[in-house]
Amino acid sequence: MRLTAVIVLVALPLLASLVVWNYFTGQSRSDASVSVTPILATDHPEAAIYLAESKGCTACHSLDGSIGIGPSWEGIYGSTRTFADGSMLQVDEAYLRESILQPGARVVAGYQNVMVAPALSENEVASLVELIRRMTPEFVQ
Repeated sequence: MRLTAVIVLVALPLLASLVVWNYFTGQSRSDASVSVTPILATDHPEAAIYLAESKGCTACHSLDGSIGIGPSWEGIYGSTRTFADGSMLQVDEAYLRESILQPGARVVAGYQNVMVAPALSENEVASLVELIRRMTPEFVQ
């Protein structure tokens, strides 16, 4: 019984991580020093959604338009945002990158400045930006 518990708790998660690693990178762990192509929302939207969930983004930002602590990501790309200081800006890649990396730079009207900049790699930022861009009506099916 004890060996079964070890297999279930240790060996299976390790095996699963190797399978996932190989699926997303096409590499085995032994050649992990080779450059890995970023997992962008265009290639694997499920991975980008998982990234948003695992980094805590979806705790405040909804993906379906529902109201939350922070603005929803649904349909915001290309829209015009009004900020707490009264200024306005069209949501584009530059704005999204700024909002992710420097969340207090522009606070959307009606929301509090409570977001903390997450620790993200450049590839992760690019993946989240692409995910948000893909959530516009022209891309959502």
